[in-house]
Amino acid sequence: MNTDRTGKPSSHSLGKHYEDMATLYYQGLGYDVLERNWRAKRFEIDLIVENQTEIIFVEVKGGRPDYMGHPVHRVDKRKQERLLQAAETYLSVTPCGRKDVRFDVLTVSDTSSGQEIERFENAFEKP
Repeated sequence: MNTDRTGKPSSHSLGKHYEDMATLYYQGLGYDVLERNWRAKRFEIDLIVENQTEIIFVEVKGGRPDYMGHPVHRVDKRKQERLLQAAETYLSVTPCGRKDVRFDVLTVSDTSSGQEIERFENAFEKP
């Protein structure tokens, strides 16, 4: 893992580590990984996975629970809107058949006993 000048892991390096963990988590559940860090224009989706019936757009958040609360709370309405726009763009340029769409948030919390993964299925929906 790359470190910053203080010797701590860089935020980019930590983000990649959390996304690696998310990828392994979904693969362990039997999902196929379609994309990692998919970008179009100003949008990015951390992870896109699928199963037989759904395409799941995943936002990965990590870190320690702190004054901002649990990492899932960092996916505010503005971030949700950007993810929805990104998903619409992805679906418009990628043939996906007639699968349902779901938005998950996967968090990796750094705790005193290690790292804890939580998946929030259907964390938000298209308005």
